[in-house]
Amino acid sequence: MSFLNKINMKKKRKSSRSKSKSSSSKQSRKRVRKNFPSNVNNELSNNIINVINNSEKTDFNAIIRDCVKNKELKQIYKKSANNKFAPKYSTREEYDNSFSSIEQFSKKFSKSDLKQIDTIAFNENNDGFFAGAIAYHALKELGAEIKHIVKIKPNEAYKPERDSLERGSCVIFMDISFSEFSLKYMLDYFKYMIVIDDHEPTMKHENFYSSWVTSKGKNDHSACACTWKFFYPREQVPFVLTYIDSSDTKLFLPWVSYASKFTEAVGFRHTRSRNSDMKEKIASGKLFEDLWEIMMQSNVNDLITFGHYYFEVTEMLKDQIAINAQIRDFQGYKVGILNYRSPALTKKVGRQICTNLKGRIDFAVLWAWEYTMNGYGITLINDHKGSNVNLKILGDKLKEIGKHPKGGNGRPDEYNFYWPRNNKVDIWDLLEKQLI
Repeated sequence: MSFLNKINMKKKRKSSRSKSKSSSSKQSRKRVRKNFPSNVNNELSNNIINVINNSEKTDFNAIIRDCVKNKELKQIYKKSANNKFAPKYSTREEYDNSFSSIEQFSKKFSKSDLKQIDTIAFNENNDGFFAGAIAYHALKELGAEIKHIVKIKPNEAYKPERDSLERGSCVIFMDISFSEFSLKYMLDYFKYMIVIDDHEPTMKHENFYSSWVTSKGKNDHSACACTWKFFYPREQVPFVLTYIDSSDTKLFLPWVSYASKFTEAVGFRHTRSRNSDMKEKIASGKLFEDLWEIMMQSNVNDLITFGHYYFEVTEMLKDQIAINAQIRDFQGYKVGILNYRSPALTKKVGRQICTNLKGRIDFAVLWAWEYTMNGYGITLINDHKGSNVNLKILGDKLKEIGKHPKGGNGRPDEYNFYWPRNNKVDIWDLLEKQLI
């Protein structure tokens, strides 16, 4: 056989193999399409095909939402010796009948009273954001003209001028604990104000409501659940709000599962966002409209699923961060201390430090300089399982010594306060000197 004939024979065999592979590949693609589960709807199927073809942007939210919409995501609480996970309310009926105090409070205000409100102010956490969304929607329904919406961190010496709130405004505050000094100042500053809160009240006033039960030393319902019953006393609390309420006040409601993962998702996607669009979304009310849509959902399986994966990420990060803590002396105590603070991770990192150094420290201390507050933000935190140190008492003492205008507040297991930097004191005075 000539040399040219050999080459031609090789070309024919190569062409034949190429056609065979091409045919096999086409059949394989057909099999891939045919092997999609029969119960997958067209929208989901199209989304998956788009991933394969890389032809369009895929709506991963829609895919996950469709996958989990019919799943039963039930959380089983293990019984503990101290009955820690016992539900506060066994049934929805019992739960919905437990709002009589806020329902009575709402009767003090007519529609014309509420229609005067032109400013909404709320705490920048899940509870506060959802309370703000309820107030925004309800006041819009009444025809109120909302001129100003502002999120506020609890502040011992808060003055409304800081947030450009106008003198003579009519304001509703939600989920914010103020000092008696601030409340008296604002009563004179504003034309009209209402406070709906779930913290221990610092002063009594006919326009202030708190769900704090003095005899029990805790709050009975979250601020957003109370805000709902304030504006809609005859309506059942929406299913989604029971998740916020159960998580915020540790109600362990039997129909609420994985509340911590639900709140994790809402926090990451909405309430903890610090992107450049957030300020405008709050000011315009767009964020409240988004949260209202979430409130009107009857199924939160998608948010629980998102929250599960956010939880995995934050758990990994807090382990990596907490390991850097060092044991130091702090005002007569042994603490695990770390120069770190973050809106989403401070609590988790602090509690992980307590776990890592269990038996060797009394509590954890996290601190960082905050330019916007012109001071050091400091968190004292224990492992949430009981401690011999009452961090509220300790924090109150240090707050008074530092006298930063931002002040501080907290609970026996967690306390946040600010410390100044000037020609007299700095952070090292607090960390290296015995001040108490």
